Amino acid sequence: MSAKHNTIVRVVIKGSLHLQETNNVLHFGFTGLEPNYLQLITDIIDCIFTTLRPAVSEDWKLEMVSAQQLWPVRLDPIEKTPDAVTQGTGLPGGVSFSAYLIRVRTGLGGRTNRGRMYIAGTIENDVNLSRLTDSGLAKVVAFAACMVGKFVTTPTSTKAFEIGVLSRKELAAPLANEQVAFTEATSLVAVREVKSMRSRQIGHGN
Repeated sequence: MSAKHNTIVRVVIKGSLHLQETNNVLHFGFTGLEPNYLQLITDIIDCIFTTLRPAVSEDWKLEMVSAQQLWPVRLDPIEKTPDAVTQGTGLPGGVSFSAYLIRVRTGLGGRTNRGRMYIAGTIENDVNLSRLTDSGLAKVVAFAACMVGKFVTTPTSTKAFEIGVLSRKELAAPLANEQVAFTEATSLVAVREVKSMRSRQIGHGN
């Protein structure tokens, strides 16, 4: 596990679908002096507004994004609602328990170092035999690419906030903390197969 980040942050993307709440929980590492959590939230909302809306049905709506510092000191969450109504644009909508999946890869082996992001609000016309069509997959890939562009460091572009995986297993170890349990992502990979959600809250992730 990497301990290069001096701040670890949990972000929750809160939405609604079919009168139910959807939650996507993401984790970020920050390296620097003063993390700007409102900018982090704004950048995530920008990806949702510009690239996620075409990928999800009009039944899904973004309600709020929150960011909470977990390490080195746990702070109260900072919350922001979108400046404009942000909901999907696709028709017709699928069932509430189906979801797209984006895998969070860290370049390390084992389940401990992998994360998943389930996205509620599938579009019927983008799914065939429980698999995304080429055009449907391209929409999810566009959202993943936007998040990579903002939050994944490359040899030519260093990001202040890096999306990654917070290992529950590592966090449960003696003397562990969020800093050593966090590993930054090297890629976000959209999956063609449509998944089924397991939790009562429609969305979940790492």
